[in-house]
Amino acid sequence: MEGITGAIWDVDGVSRVRGYENDTNITDANGLPPHSTAHIVDGGELQDVAAAIHAKKTPGTGTYGTITAPVADRYGLVTPISFFRPYIVDVKIKILLKIKPGYGEDIATRIKSNLVTYINSLGIGNSVLISKLYMPIGLAETNAVAGIAAPEPRFDVLDLRIARDSHFLPANVNIAFNEMAILGEEDITIETTI
Repeated sequence: MEGITGAIWDVDGVSRVRGYENDTNITDANGLPPHSTAHIVDGGELQDVAAAIHAKKTPGTGTYGTITAPVADRYGLVTPISFFRPYIVDVKIKILLKIKPGYGEDIATRIKSNLVTYINSLGIGNSVLISKLYMPIGLAETNAVAGIAAPEPRFDVLDLRIARDSHFLPANVNIAFNEMAILGEEDITIETTI
């Protein structure tokens, strides 16, 4: 598995990879057939990714995914190689802040930037945990120039909700093994009260 994953990382244009292996005799919880591997690959040309998987997979191990490409070996034998492209989950966030003296729109801008950076750095198959969002929000208190926290907090988080569809809840967003969470600044709503 490490060899296959490493070979995929070496393919030009690949930005994220996650691999799974089912070495049992039954289909696993992710739906992988027995004795198979599955890789979820963000980026890279289809044929190049398939060739990288083919070069490192062991004989008798199947590949699983929604995309399949034929790869020929040096003897002309063609093997279909399958893998997944990540299903993109657009995450949305709503925040209600109680603002205090010193709060300004620069803080809201930093909150949005921090949240986008955090969520877009999550790996394939990693759920968005609501408890983890408080750290990038809190880091907006830090003075970007001096790198120090404000002497007094300039806001409190009164409510935090996230959604993967249109249902905002104060709960985690579960991400399946072949999904990837993405967040844009336009998907963050910050409301304030005093």
